[in-house]
Amino acid sequence: CTSCLEEHAREELVRECEHGYCNTCLQAAFKAALGSRAPFKCCKKALQIRDCLGLTDEFTMEYEEMMLELSTPNPLFCSNTKCAKFVPPRLIVGDVATCGKCSKQTCRHCRKKLHPGSFCAEDKETEAVKALAKEKGWKTCPGCNHLIERSRGCLHMICSRCQTAFCYRCSKPWKDCESTC
Repeated sequence: CTSCLEEHAREELVRECEHGYCNTCLQAAFKAALGSRAPFKCCKKALQIRDCLGLTDEFTMEYEEMMLELSTPNPLFCSNTKCAKFVPPRLIVGDVATCGKCSKQTCRHCRKKLHPGSFCAEDKETEAVKALAKEKGWKTCPGCNHLIERSRGCLHMICSRCQTAFCYRCSKPWKDCESTC
């Protein structure tokens, strides 16, 4: 074993490179790595925790979660200050990040407590789309606020999202509109 220098049968050693580790040393190394919040590496390569026997499923999941956090660009954390746990990408749907530990919801843009129903000032993508819509003269559906672009044809629009029929010129329901096509 590279770590404890004890003799072991070759098949008892875990190897990711030319070095081999016994299971006892691997367990200690993974526990130290989790404690220091850094991956266990040998020859600049992170060793896979699944190769180590005798670790609890809970410990293995915690280590893998740490590895995911360390490899996630711009990681997001729970806005609940009593929790502040990493929210993995699989728990982020649209603008909402739901904490796997406390179930609190965090805004993906401003990283604060979710503010449903109101626009987030930090949402740069939506701001850019709104600016483009204004520049191009696009309208929003009066039923669901979905953006609608009229490229040609009459003023009678039917929203593809909510099926609301409305006038593209005045945004009134089609039955109440004075427009003629």
